[in-house]
Amino acid sequence: MRLNKEILEHIHTGRYQKAQDLIEKHLEEAADDREKTAIALFHLSWLQHGRGQQLTEIGVATVAQLASLAIDLNDNYVTALALFRRGAISFCKGRLGQAKVDWDNADLLFSKSIEADSYEVVWLKYHLALAIRDLHGYQFAIPKFQEIITLKSCSQDLRYKIIRELFFCYCYLNEYKSAYQCFENLESNSSHINQEIDFQIFRAHLAILKKNYRSARKLVLKAIVSARRLGFGRDRYDFNFHLAYLYAQKNNFKKMRNFISYTTDPIYKLQLFNIALENGDFSVLPEFETLAFDLGITQFIEKAHQHHKSRPGLGSLVVNAKNLTVTFKNRKLLGYGQKEVNFLILLGTSTAVSKIRVTREIFGDNFYEPTYHDPKIYRLVCAVNAAAPFALNRNGNYILNPATRMAVLNTDNEKIKIAAGKIAAAFK
Repeated sequence: MRLNKEILEHIHTGRYQKAQDLIEKHLEEAADDREKTAIALFHLSWLQHGRGQQLTEIGVATVAQLASLAIDLNDNYVTALALFRRGAISFCKGRLGQAKVDWDNADLLFSKSIEADSYEVVWLKYHLALAIRDLHGYQFAIPKFQEIITLKSCSQDLRYKIIRELFFCYCYLNEYKSAYQCFENLESNSSHINQEIDFQIFRAHLAILKKNYRSARKLVLKAIVSARRLGFGRDRYDFNFHLAYLYAQKNNFKKMRNFISYTTDPIYKLQLFNIALENGDFSVLPEFETLAFDLGITQFIEKAHQHHKSRPGLGSLVVNAKNLTVTFKNRKLLGYGQKEVNFLILLGTSTAVSKIRVTREIFGDNFYEPTYHDPKIYRLVCAVNAAAPFALNRNGNYILNPATRMAVLNTDNEKIKIAAGKIAAAFK
């Protein structure tokens, strides 16, 4: 094994500063040795992943530097390390197909340079199992995880991670007995204090399976307090996802959305939206479908087709520009203000609406800044689609769902009035 076991153990047990100190020492000592430098950069990238920094500028730069050294060295082992870490970045971005390609290639190169049951290969197989889980489903990942546990190089830290993944697989498959067996196994494999946060989250998910939502919420909040006390941020343990999942299981999809943003892990987002769709909330179907196809995730693409078949038709929509009211199938919808009404009118009177146009005509800004405006547009579209998927995203522009017939009443804008008249004529 060419990797430094001491550094990896520090990372896996949350002793990040000790790992950082050792990595810096190795980088300094390896200044004239490119292979040792590459291995130190691999350790650094792994540390950055542990700290949640893998998608930051410095995290991406570390992997790029490792890849550059791999090209210069033309060494199978170092190239495999670079592909391993590049795949991890793709995975975190939701690019599962690319991640799996990189990891498969890394596996092939490792087979030419190290033993099949080595430390590096076992960890790589764990990552490949994660890709299978997200690409094809929990039931396909379970045997892959179980296989890794039997390998002789499966360390105590990796065994803990695998049983943790099995626990969540069983939770999301609603298999309480198997999930609880994993929980008991995790307790016997617990090795360091930082895992107290894990166990609060585990207990929360067991409570969700038993529909004890109040207890589950208390446990997640307790985990957040523990993480804060230990110096971890909210993103380190995906607390927003766990809270969103809790409310999704309660069928409170409005509260679920409060914990979803444009920065939410795309796999988590698909999982949450799928729960909403299975419970009859079709407002998320356009975003669910777009995200599934953009990421090329087979299991969710298939589910999008299934949800389309089960979705009821939309029907007629009446928007009153003066009173700021929206009526759908003769039922008044709540939660529509000036911006939501104006956005619906804009959709109904346009072939397609760009984000630039939304920022100008809805938010009154003469500029479009993605970092600032995308979250606002996301919340606006979610609000408009709360009752049904009225607004669809097509190639970055928004259109009115073709299954919707819309009439606009009491508008003072002549252009809108003329266009609205044409829409209203469709009812005759």
